[in-house]
Amino acid sequence: MIFMLKNEVSQRKKVILFLLLILLNVTLRIYAVPHETGNDSYQIHALANSISESGTARWWLNPLSVFGLYSYSYASAVPFLLSGISQLSNVDMEKMILLYCMILGLFSIFAAYLMAGAFYNDFVFKYLFAFFFSISQGILQFTTFDASTRGMFMVAFPLMFYLLLKEDKSWRRLILIVIFLVFLRSVHNFSYFAIPLIFTVILIYMGSRIKLATKKEMKISFNSEKLALLKKVNFTHIYICLLLGAILIPYFTKLFVVGSRYQHLIVMSITTARYVGPSIFLLLGGLVYITNKKKKNSHDWFILISTLFFIPISYSHIYGKFIIIPVVIFFIAIAFKNCLFAISSKRLNTFFIIFVIISSSLFSSYYNNYRTGDSQNYWYMDEKTYQAGIWTSSYIPENSHVFTTIGSVWRMLAISNGHIEFPSLPSLELVYGFVDKPEALNNTVSLPYTNLDYYFEGPYIQQSGTSKLGEYEWMMNFDIKDRRVQNFIEKYNMKYIVYDIASKRGKIMSTVEENNDLIYDGDRIKIWLV
Repeated sequence: MIFMLKNEVSQRKKVILFLLLILLNVTLRIYAVPHETGNDSYQIHALANSISESGTARWWLNPLSVFGLYSYSYASAVPFLLSGISQLSNVDMEKMILLYCMILGLFSIFAAYLMAGAFYNDFVFKYLFAFFFSISQGILQFTTFDASTRGMFMVAFPLMFYLLLKEDKSWRRLILIVIFLVFLRSVHNFSYFAIPLIFTVILIYMGSRIKLATKKEMKISFNSEKLALLKKVNFTHIYICLLLGAILIPYFTKLFVVGSRYQHLIVMSITTARYVGPSIFLLLGGLVYITNKKKKNSHDWFILISTLFFIPISYSHIYGKFIIIPVVIFFIAIAFKNCLFAISSKRLNTFFIIFVIISSSLFSSYYNNYRTGDSQNYWYMDEKTYQAGIWTSSYIPENSHVFTTIGSVWRMLAISNGHIEFPSLPSLELVYGFVDKPEALNNTVSLPYTNLDYYFEGPYIQQSGTSKLGEYEWMMNFDIKDRRVQNFIEKYNMKYIVYDIASKRGKIMSTVEENNDLIYDGDRIKIWLV
């Protein structure tokens, strides 16, 4: 491999390297757990099931619902994609999600390769970027047996860099960018983070026009003082000051920073390292190299200015660790390539490459198959919950509303394929009939332009205090024979009570065990008749 990279790369060598990378990505995504992982995956799974069963998206109340910008809605691209492929292939949804994630993971290789190629037409750099990006733990986590919409967005996001930087007719590129932005918004609300990239392109274009106009003016006036002044301006020093400012902005504005500032910085750094992998130690080297590069082209300035926008966002526990990955990987690939050609000792070079590749692969593989801390107990659906879901799909009638203490039952909800139903997500409240269209519209409130949620949650949201899931949690505090509980059961025509022994028990469960007939005892999941 070293010989391949340090010499001219032939077509045959490129094919071999890509086949090795594809094989590595497939191997890393061979899962050690039996069923889907994460939380969002099962909600997307349930939405996709509802499309397959009804032939429509029941959560669409408004055109904005397609993009998840209206109350009781969810971004629709991934549920529709999963449902469509599942119906066309006649493959079970869970198996379809496994296959979909594998394809998405392989697509991440080529999306990253295209993004890197928009910066430099250098195979070594493009390959290294594709390698580090596709096997980073952040990408692996959401492209391995997890239908979360984050995975689709994170894999597709590098194409935004590509479209903005590719050399093509401006009108054609503009059309593609608009279409792609619409697609991204139908995938996830992370799409708003494409705006800094667009702003960066505009900023660089304006800067180039100003520079050109200034040069023309100097050429005409022969003003040696202006020329001398322009030459004295050190844009690298200006950028370093802006970089420090970007790092400190969250502390002065309290943007994304809550509680201890130092603790927040430590958590942010650890989280970024966790999602990128051991190669994170190359990040600073790549950033320093590009910052101090004497002859920077417009693409160099693009990544540097983009970094200024993404650094404050990286402080967000919700968004930062996902959005910052392409930028961090860019600098890592630059640093790794420089090290590859800078180390003169063949033996040391070999050791360096092997160490980085193996450590990155092992790190990502470990966290892709295991979890540490409390999360190790609930990050995927266990076999007992799965079997309970299969049982309900066979022995409980379709569209059966159930009372439940939640726990891992929301995972079972997706596996039952609509045979047990409860409101685990606002859009599923509408899908499963816990709220009808008139009530949903009545529960919808508009947000002012000045509210940050207007841009991230949508201009219309569900009114506070109308969540059906909140009603469920409240009813757990009463006896099953309490009139309030009985009215609740009658209101939603509930026929069964489903309980996950690993969830919060509540007062209600002790009275259910005494008064109701147990029809399924799966060790972890228990089901009673109402």
